[in-house]
Amino acid sequence: MSDDTDYRGSAMECLGKYDAFVGDSVAIIADLTYSGIVMPANPGSADDKIVLKLGSGYNVSISVDIIQDIQTISVPEIDQSIEYRQKLIEKVVE
Repeated sequence: MSDDTDYRGSAMECLGKYDAFVGDSVAIIADLTYSGIVMPANPGSADDKIVLKLGSGYNVSISVDIIQDIQTISVPEIDQSIEYRQKLIEKVVE
């Protein structure tokens, strides 16, 4: 069962590789270091982009091709987070 805000393709694989999930506060190391919260994918967005909500309030879309590392800073403290993480792990394993 897919949700319109789920990541797909190489974006989903990249998040899985670094154990990062929607809602996590992360630092993405690429051409620059971007710190923010992993946002849900936009419906119809490219399969090779990850969206972060920066501290300034702006969103930035980062191509997985330039990502060198994703470091999780913190995870949300809500019960739904566990269910979402399990759902994402199942998708990566498929």
